Amino acid sequence: MTDRFLRRAGKDCLVSFEPSRYSIPATEVTAGMTVELRVGPETVAIHAIGADPRQLTGHRRARHRGDDQIDLAHWEGLPDGHTRAVTLGDPAEQQQPLGDRLEPMPLLLERPDLGVAVARRDPRVYDQAAGLAGTIGRAA
Repeated sequence: MTDRFLRRAGKDCLVSFEPSRYSIPATEVTAGMTVELRVGPETVAIHAIGADPRQLTGHRRARHRGDDQIDLAHWEGLPDGHTRAVTLGDPAEQQQPLGDRLEPMPLLLERPDLGVAVARRDPRVYDQAAGLAGTIGRAA
């Protein structure tokens, strides 16, 4: 027996169900997309609805709160954040702008199974990009 639920896919290619999130291939997600979750005792199948109804992916059902079911391959093709273009390769191999370094953020350190590298920048990089370099804290 399966239960069915409608959910909206996020820009990060994740769908929330109960207290966990499930990934969808980035190549399948469109803006404002609603998907149908078919939930069984052991599995969560995610289906497209509308003109082209089909199964997009499947995951084992999360057992614990926050037990996210994320397939890192599903994030292939997501924007890399440096341009509006999509990345087709490993973002860690792409050239990083000055001031960036890749390291896991503390929240992700608690989830070593995800192993997602996140860029951290010195706040002065943002000031420089906004043309404010050297003006912060200076009297007007």
